[in-house]
Amino acid sequence: LGAAAQLSGTVGKTFSILVIMVEASGSISFSFPLMVIVSVTKYVENFFVMPIYETQMLMMGLPFLPSKPPPLSENIPTSRVMSNPPLVTFPLRPTVITVVTILQRCKHQGFPVIEKDKVSVLH
Repeated sequence: LGAAAQLSGTVGKTFSILVIMVEASGSISFSFPLMVIVSVTKYVENFFVMPIYETQMLMMGLPFLPSKPPPLSENIPTSRVMSNPPLVTFPLRPTVITVVTILQRCKHQGFPVIEKDKVSVLH
């Protein structure tokens, strides 16, 4: 039970840890105590710390969306957060001049790569 609590608190994947620990113990009778332990650990973890994967991404400087939106953001229409002009995309195999032109023209640093034959206009 202690191993389940420690893993659940560190990794933050409650259901996966529960299934792994039930399989590792070989007994279904441990499932209820494991559910209680993992649930309590999840609530404590949510209150005090971020999951290890989010912490690792922050330490490495990787951009990611948090799991919860900012406060009071549920009433903001998407038209206020979408890019204007429309999204800029890279072709599957761009030329050097295409890459240089797009990078000089755009301020953001996230570009989807699309296949030329597929739909190139995103709505």
